[in-house]
Amino acid sequence: MHPLLIPSILLIAGLYFLTRNIKFLRDSAELESYLATSPKGKLWVGKYGLEKTTELAKKYFLPLGIIIALAMVGSSSWSLYHIIPNYL
Repeated sequence: MHPLLIPSILLIAGLYFLTRNIKFLRDSAELESYLATSPKGKLWVGKYGLEKTTELAKKYFLPLGIIIALAMVGSSSWSLYHIIPNYL
């Protein structure tokens, strides 16, 4: 397996989750739409209701997701920074 593959996938996934979580944190209507259509969201909405689930997501889960996405982007960028000079 090529050494650039895993860090590249991790970088792309981290950027995707980072932009998605920021979009949901900024736009409540988009978050509520996601919670109403996602299988996991439906489970939480059924258990706690839409208002409480949206509040929990904005207060805990989205900021945690942003931190994890930043860690993914940072670690993959660091890894690529150290791997790429070996191939040039």
